[in-house]
Formats: sequence, structure tokens, C-alpha cells
Amino acid sequence: MNQILNNFNSKKNIKSAIGIIPVTSNIKNNPQNYNNNNMKNSDNTFTLNCHKISRYKIQFLISIIVLFIAISLLISNIYSYIQKENVSKNLLNAISITRLYSNNNDYTTLDMKESQNSNALNSNNTTKTNINNTGDPFVIGIIQIDKINVNYPILSKTTRELLKVSLCRYAGPMPNQVGNLCIAGHNLVDYKLFSRLNEIKLKDIIKIYDLNGNMKEYEVFKKYEVIPTDLSCLSQNTNGEKVITLLTCNNVNGKRLIVAAKENMGVEKLRELIAKGQVIIPCNKNHKSISPSGVGAKLTTKINVNLGVSRDWKDVDMEYEKVHSAVEMGAEAIMDLSSYGDTRSFRRKLTSECPAMIGTVPIYDAVVYYHKALGKITSEEWIDIVRMHAEDGVDFMTIHCGMNRATAARFKQNKRLMNIVSRGGSIMFAWMEMTGKENPFYEHFDEILDICREYDITLSLGDACRPGCIADATDTAQIEELITLGELTKRAWEKDVQVMIEGPGHMPLNQIAANMEIQKTLCHGAPFYVLGPLVTDVAPGYDHITSAIGGAIAAYSGAAFLCYVTPAEHLRLPNAADVKEGIIAAKIAAHAADIAKGVPGAAEWDYKMSEARKRLDWEEMFKLSMDPEKARRYRAEAKPEKEDTCSMCGNFCAVKNTNRILDGEIVTIFDE
Repeated sequence: MNQILNNFNSKKNIKSAIGIIPVTSNIKNNPQNYNNNNMKNSDNTFTLNCHKISRYKIQFLISIIVLFIAISLLISNIYSYIQKENVSKNLLNAISITRLYSNNNDYTTLDMKESQNSNALNSNNTTKTNINNTGDPFVIGIIQIDKINVNYPILSKTTRELLKVSLCRYAGPMPNQVGNLCIAGHNLVDYKLFSRLNEIKLKDIIKIYDLNGNMKEYEVFKKYEVIPTDLSCLSQNTNGEKVITLLTCNNVNGKRLIVAAKENMGVEKLRELIAKGQVIIPCNKNHKSISPSGVGAKLTTKINVNLGVSRDWKDVDMEYEKVHSAVEMGAEAIMDLSSYGDTRSFRRKLTSECPAMIGTVPIYDAVVYYHKALGKITSEEWIDIVRMHAEDGVDFMTIHCGMNRATAARFKQNKRLMNIVSRGGSIMFAWMEMTGKENPFYEHFDEILDICREYDITLSLGDACRPGCIADATDTAQIEELITLGELTKRAWEKDVQVMIEGPGHMPLNQIAANMEIQKTLCHGAPFYVLGPLVTDVAPGYDHITSAIGGAIAAYSGAAFLCYVTPAEHLRLPNAADVKEGIIAAKIAAHAADIAKGVPGAAEWDYKMSEARKRLDWEEMFKLSMDPEKARRYRAEAKPEKEDTCSMCGNFCAVKNTNRILDGEIVTIFDE
């Protein structure tokens, strides 16, 4: 209120400053002028009176305006206060409720028995459970789901008694912190608590308020059912993201309903970045199972996993295993590079079942699908393959339209050590050389854009001239193609088609940052999708490492999407173990870059790990690990004498000894 009064007074000062009041003061200060102007004349007197009346009207009008402003400010402050009070009131009400059960601290095993209605749950005829822990339950936040009329406090823990009054944290961190916050609730017949959770759909928004009144939005990306004893949803690795998992019973089939959601960027900010072409969301309208992810500026760095059958290794079941593993490990995209057999069935299965974004390279499939020599494929047939992939639900496609006749001429004029190493690029180069025709993807680019727009497909402009060794990095052919891709990007945006640009390849460490800047300049800030880059050519069997080094620098310098590289790169088709190694390496690179870029929440994951290490909390460290299975296995393989150390340091553990000294203990090390 003081602020409002001050604002009001300031308005009075303004009124004086603009010269409304000094009309009469001029007369008082200059009586001579008054007499000289024959103010005795009736006409003049009438004029003066009119001036006075006008002056009063103006003063009155100003007063009304000032009063209106003051009232508006007051209403705004009151509204803000009421909002905060509502949050506080909700929390305080919940606190008073939980005190009813302060003597009951048993963590339930989620054997939630549903009652007929909420009144039955709140009755006093309940059996008290055994006390396993101490301490009162308390409120940690509020969950709000407007679609199903959910607006309840989140209680700090889950017991049979507390489940009868509100929603409860079953596992995970505090609200809006890194990790997987699991919230359990009853499914009641009178539409209370989580009774309508089955109505939730993918992309729905869930709001979580913490105790400071801060709100974050979470977007639903997964919904499924499990048997009551399956609690695998509690331990999922969030890859440093903020995730919430909602659990309730399905009264129809006796299974457990699980709804998972991840933190969402504000809609308006996201819309702004998409409108500028700096962020893309690949999501074909026919890919019904997708959990879409944003790729681009101000977002976490995403990773893609390449897989698919070949003539020499055509085990489709193994490829499905790779897909499942990749999704479980947090890969945002799967790129099907199949080049043998029934490619369409495999592709359709992916788009019908896989929640990750699905990408393809139509030029590969054309050779397989038409079963004829490369030179015999017509321009129309190349385009028809693009349409087929669109119909099948593919979210993004690599189209090698930058390898046109002009780029091919540049390539031939400027010799390379490794020539063309892009499979799609080499196919199109060969086709143009054999037929003497222009690249149909370049010549009929507008038709491709029409297909993309119809199915909401993101165009991934392929880098046919990416360097295949560090000696060819940043050469004429690579830059020539990039210029063409920049021109095509603008044409795509004109037709409302989302675009990302593909990039190197093999590249010396010192050229990576410059290449990212060149791409951003020539391609107008469109998201950059890079393979690696691999920073050396001499590490076959370890190229997941050479790629991770380059990928971290690339992502920090502006790349938004990393294509993983496995240890099998340059040697063979990767198996499931290779895929895992490649994913972990790419995730390390992406996360390291996100920390350096200051992506919100990125460093929080590391902070949580450091807290756990300080406490020597091994179980928490495992949960926070990028690869929990490996971390557990390594510790189990060399168990220490004492559980609060590891076999590396034992009693010499610096963390343990420092903690003890700071706690006032005596440390002897050798005789302990």
C-alpha cells in the first residue's frame, strides 16, 4: 500500500511539473500585466472565468486518472497476494491434515486398496500400521492437473494412512529438482485424488509447485500399465532432467497405471524459438506413439542412435533389442539406416511402437525397394520414396539435396584424400554422373517441401560432402554444400517446414568451434546435427571416445543434436553392447556441453551427485549415475572392507576423513 501511495504522490508531482496549476500563479506574480490587460472588461472577466472552469475540469480529470491508476495497482497487488495466499493456505491445510497421522510413519509397499469413496477413506475406522521410521509427515508442494481437476498437496512420504488424505511422494527428490519424483495416489469412485488419471494423454501438462511457490510445467511423455509388483518406474534414470511419475491403481484390471512427464519449456518461449527456426520438434502426424523432443537453441543437447539391418547382418530381432535399449537409456531419436530386406515393415513397426523420434534416409531405401540398377531409378521414383516414408510416420528425413551438379563440380575440381564418405552422398553423386541429370531432390525441392508440410516432417539437410578424415576438413566441397543448404533452409521456412542441418564428420579439434559458427551464419541459425565430429583417424575400436571429445566441443559451440558413434565405427555393424557404449559416450558429451552452456538444470544433476559423494551415499550415487548398472557392478567386483569407503582408498578416503574431522572426531587411519 505504501508503494501505491508513493505512486499516487508522484502523480501529483507530475501534475505540477507539466504546468497545469501555474495558470493563476502567473496572474498573482504579475499584477501589472493584469491591469494593463483591462481585466475589468466583462468580456475579459468571462474569459478568465472560463479559464478557471477549464482548469478545474482538467484538475478533476487528472485526479480521476490518478485514482484509477492507484486502484489498478492496488487490485494487481491484492490479486498477487491472493494467489500466494491460496498456495500457502493449501499447504497449511495439508499440514494440519497430516498432523492427524503424525504417529504413523510406515512406508507402504503400494498395496493400495481402493475404497468406495473418499469419505470411507477418511473415516476413523482404520487399522494403524507398524512404525518403521520416525518424524512427522509434511507438505513438500502442490500438484495441479487442470484437465482432470487435480489440485492437491504432495505429502513428504507414503503411508497407508496418508494415502487416505492426499497424494504422497513415494520416491525421488523434492518437487522441481533433478531426478524422478514419484507421486502415489488412490483411484476413488467419487473422482477424488487420482481417480481420473486414466484420462491423461500424451502431451498433457502437469503443474508442480514447490514450497517457495515456484511453478514448473511437465509434459506427459509416457503412459502405461504394469503388474502391482513392478516398481521399475521408480528407478528410471532421468539423464539429469526433472521428471515426475504418477502411480495409481486401475480398478478394472487390477494393474498399476503409470503416467510419466518431463519438465517443459514455457510454451511462449518455445513458440518464439520455433518461429525463428532455431528450435525444431520432429513429429510426423502418423507417428502415434511418439514422445517428441525439442532440438535447438536453449534446450538440452539431444542424441540420435543409428541402427538397421544390412546384407551381411540381417538379424531384425537384434535391431529391435537395440531400439529398446536405446530408448531405455534415454536416446531421443532412432535413425533407421536399414539397407536390406523388408525395410518397410521394420520402419512401420518403429513408428507404431517406439516413443523416440524416428529418422530415415530415403535414398538408401530406394535402391532396396526398386530392385534395379542405380542408373535405372528415375527422378520420380526418388521422390516417391520420400512420400512413402512420410506415410509410414517418419519424423525426420535426411535428404541429400546439397549434392547438386554445382557442388559435384567443386568436389571434382578440388581433390580430396577420402573423396565422399557419405553413403547417400556417394549414391546421388554416382547417379548424377551416370545419368547426366540434376539431383532430383534439389531439382524438385518444392515437391519435397509439400510432402514434409503435409505430414509435419522435419527436413534434415544431409551433408554429402562431410569430411571423412581430418585432412579433408573445412575444404571447398564442404563449404560449397553448406552454402547451398543455407539457401534451401530459407526456401523450406517459406513453406513452414522445419529444418536442421547435418555436419561433420572427421575434424581436427581446433576447427570444430569455427565450423559451428560458419554453419550458424550460412544456415541462419537452424539447428545443427553433427556426426561426432571425430577428432582423430587412428582409433578404430575407440571411435566412441574420439567422437565424444569432438561432440562435446561441437555442442558447446552451438550444435544441438549429436549422432552417436559406437566402438564398431569403421569396422562392422554394432551389436547391442556397442550401442550402449556409443550412447553413454554421446550422453557424456551432450551433458558436458549443457553444463558449459549453462542450460537450466544441467549442473544440478552433478550437484546432486556431489552431495551423495560427500555423504558417501553409495545407493544414491548409483541412482544418479549415467550408467547405474555399471557403477553397481564395478563396486561389487571389488568390495571394500568397510562399506563407507571403496577399495581404492579404504581408510585413506579423503572424503570420509575430512567429514570426521569436521564433526570433531579423531582420525588415526592405520589402527582403525
